[in-house]
Amino acid sequence: MIRKAKDPSIAKKLGRGVEMRPDWDVVKEELMRDFIRKKFESPFLADLLLKTGDAELVHNNTWNDRVWGVCRGSGQNLLGKILMEVRQELKNSSS
Repeated sequence: MIRKAKDPSIAKKLGRGVEMRPDWDVVKEELMRDFIRKKFESPFLADLLLKTGDAELVHNNTWNDRVWGVCRGSGQNLLGKILMEVRQELKNSSS
């Protein structure tokens, strides 16, 4: 149902009803890192990420996600940090 949702907001609402795996807090960051690495295997997307240079990447949001992003000035910004890590990996692999 989530995968077939018509838009991301519907998928998010459906996802709130899913029971999380017991070790989610332990594995979520590494899983996201793996997903982001896979996403940026695309040369087109990798080039876009590399074009951000050394800029700090922040996943700003207005929906109170203070784990993956920053909302109203506070948050862990895990997604932004992972994107910067993957960007550095791409830079290292191209040199």
